[in-house]
Amino acid sequence: MTISSTTRIAGPFTGNGVTTTFPFAYKVFDAADVQVIRLTISTGLETTLTIVTDYTISLNSDQDSNPGGNIVTVTPLAALYKLTATSDIANLQPTDLTNQGGFFPEVITDALDRATIQIQQMADMHNRTLMIPISDGAMDMELPNTSLRINTILGFDATGLPTVVIPQSSSITGNTVIVGTLGVTDAATLSSTLGVTGAATLSSTLGVTGAATLSSTLGVTGAATLSSTLGVIGAATLSSTLGVTGAATFSSTDYIKIPVGTIAQRPASPAAGQIRMNSDLFRPEWYSTQSSEWFPFSFDFNYGTQKAIFGYGYTGANVSLTNLVSNTGVVASDTTGVGTARYLLAAAGYGTDKAIFGYGFTGVNVSMTNLVSNTGVVATDTIGVGTARYGLAAAGYGTDKAIFGYGTTGSVVSMTNLVSNIGVVASDTTGVGTARNGLAAAGYGTDKAIFGYGFNLANVSMTNLVSNTGVVATDTTGVGTARYALAAAGYGTDKAIFGYGFASANVSMTNLVSNTGVVATDTTGVGTARYLLAAAGYGTDKAIFGYGFTASAVSMTNLVSNTGVVATDTTGVGTARYYLAAAGYAQF
Repeated sequence: MTISSTTRIAGPFTGNGVTTTFPFAYKVFDAADVQVIRLTISTGLETTLTIVTDYTISLNSDQDSNPGGNIVTVTPLAALYKLTATSDIANLQPTDLTNQGGFFPEVITDALDRATIQIQQMADMHNRTLMIPISDGAMDMELPNTSLRINTILGFDATGLPTVVIPQSSSITGNTVIVGTLGVTDAATLSSTLGVTGAATLSSTLGVTGAATLSSTLGVTGAATLSSTLGVIGAATLSSTLGVTGAATFSSTDYIKIPVGTIAQRPASPAAGQIRMNSDLFRPEWYSTQSSEWFPFSFDFNYGTQKAIFGYGYTGANVSLTNLVSNTGVVASDTTGVGTARYLLAAAGYGTDKAIFGYGFTGVNVSMTNLVSNTGVVATDTIGVGTARYGLAAAGYGTDKAIFGYGTTGSVVSMTNLVSNIGVVASDTTGVGTARNGLAAAGYGTDKAIFGYGFNLANVSMTNLVSNTGVVATDTTGVGTARYALAAAGYGTDKAIFGYGFASANVSMTNLVSNTGVVATDTTGVGTARYLLAAAGYGTDKAIFGYGFTASAVSMTNLVSNTGVVATDTTGVGTARYYLAAAGYAQF
C-alpha cells in the first residue's frame, strides 16, 4: 500500500481528567515507534512519556489499509496537560535483500514506507524551525555560543545576521561607587565603572560594559555579563551564569572551583574552552573542538600524543616508508618514504607534538635524523650529530625533549644524545651503565624515561632510569626475562611497558613499568611472539606494538589499553618489515 498522507502528528489533545484513549492515524511498524509528549500548560514544559509506565499502544491490525491506532494512558489526562503524539522511527534501514532470495512485495513496500516516514519526520522538524526567506540567499545564521546567549534577547545586526541583545531596564552611564551593599532585583546595566566595597547581591541581571571591581563578596543568583574586566578580591558566588568578554582577575590565594562530574555527565554539546573535573578519571580536563575530544590538563608528549608513526626498517632491503596510526589505534597503509632508507634506528617524541627518527644502518653506521611534524609528515635528512651507530633506543623526557642512547658501532656503546624541544640533537654524552644494543626505551612518570633489556655478549634485563633533565642513572638490577630486540612505549598517562623480543626463542611476554620506574615481573604474552618490532603511544593514554619478525617479516599489531593490557593480534596493514622504529606525535 502507499502512504497517502503527510500527517505525522496526532493532537494536541487537552486533558479533561476523564479521557484515557487518544487516536492517531499514521502508519508505524511497532508500538515503540510512537512517541508521546505531555505539555504542562502552565509552565510550557514538555515531557516525553514512557511506554508501559505512562501509556500503552493499541495498533490497528492492518497498518497499510487502516494505519494508526490508539494511545491509552495509564491514568486519565488531567486538565492541566496537553498530549501530542508523533512517530519516532530511527533513521536506519533494516531490510536486507540478498542475491537469489525471494521477492516479496510487502517487504519492498515496508522498506519504501519506512524511508517515506523518515522523510516526513524530518520535514515535520524542518517545518517547526525558524527560517529565513529563500530570496535572502546563502547566509550564515549560526547563533552566538551559549555563554553569549544566556539571559539575552535574540536580535539581528545591520546585515541581518543573528546577534544577542542584553535587555536593559535600568541604565547608568557614569561611574557608580557603592560603599555599602548593592542589591539588584531587576536588571542593571552600567556603561562605565562599578565599584562596590561592600557586598553585591543580584537577583536578576547585571550588565557592565566598563570595569567592575568588588572588595568584598559578589553573589549573583541571576546572570552577570561584563564586557570588560571583573576583579573580585573577596569571594564570588553565582547561582547562574557569569559571562565576561574582557578579563577576569581573582586576587585571592585560595582557589577557583570548577564543575565536577563523571564521564557520563560531560556536556551533551561541548564547546571549545570548556573545563571540568572528571571524577571518574580523577583529573581536570578541557574540550577541544579540533579533535572533538576531552583532554587532561597536563600530559607530556609520550602520553599526550594522539597518533603514532611506524617508520623505516628492513624487508630484505632497506626501506624508508612510514605508516601513520590514528587516535583509535588504526594503522594506515604505506606512505612513500622520505629520507635515507635504513634500519636498526630509533625514534621518540619531542616538542609535545612532534617526533624524530635517528641513527641506524644503511650498509654503514649513520647518525642522520628525520623530524616528523605534528601532522605526521617526515622531513628530509638532517645531518647527523654524535657517534654513528645502530641497535640503539630512544624515548621522550622532561615533557618536551628526547634522548637517544646505547647501541653498537661494531662494539656495544652506552653514550647518549639529548634532543631539544625543537628537534636539535646534541653531541655525545659520556655513557652511563652497561653498554649494550638491541634494547628498548620509553617515557614514564610524565617527565622521565627508562632504557631496558638488550644484549651484551648475552641477553640482559637491567634498566637505566633517565631523570627529567636527561641524566642517565647507573644500572638497576634486571627484572623479568632477559631478552633483546624488544620494544617499549608509554601507556596510562604515566607508566610504560616493555614487550616481546628474543630470549632463546621469539617471546611475547611483557613487563609493566610503574610511574616511579619500577619494572614488574613477566606478564604472560598475548599475540604472536616476535622480535625486531617497534612500539609507540597513541590516543593520549594507550600504546601499540607493531610489525617485527617471526621466521619472516610480519605487519600485525597489538593494542595496549590504558591499564597495560595487551590485546590479541590485529591483522597487519602496510608492508611487513622489521628493524623499524616508532614514536607518538600530534596532541590533537
